[in-house]
Amino acid sequence: MFGVTAACVLGGTLHELFRDFKDRVDFLCVYLAEAHPKGRWGFGFDYQKMDQHKTIQERVEVARSLMEIDAQNHHTFTDDLSSQTKLRLVLDNMDNGFALAYDAHPDRILVIEGGRVTFIGRNVNDQLDQPHMLMTDEAREWLQERLG
Repeated sequence: MFGVTAACVLGGTLHELFRDFKDRVDFLCVYLAEAHPKGRWGFGFDYQKMDQHKTIQERVEVARSLMEIDAQNHHTFTDDLSSQTKLRLVLDNMDNGFALAYDAHPDRILVIEGGRVTFIGRNVNDQLDQPHMLMTDEAREWLQERLG
């Protein structure tokens, strides 16, 4: 399962989804290119605090800052790939191979079963049509139907 958004991380819905399904689903969060880099979109200062990552080290630093923010709230993420108790956070490479291969977008959840994508959550543009429904709500409904 992939995806992350500030509302879901800070609000705790990603933590809740992980907590409720971690015994039946293998979760992995892939940190992609910056969703709203400075100077690219007209969202205003509050939404554009970071530049687009130019190096893998910059991407690592931003992912670590996300983990620090999470640690102050829910302590959901880890960079320990063997962890079974926390959501593992990994990085896409700088050529964005994961994002390109899976048409992944920031703030989107994918479910991959047996090497096949079986669920693709709405992208950010689709999410704007129903702002009251977070990406984790949609994934929770799908998982409950699928797993009971």
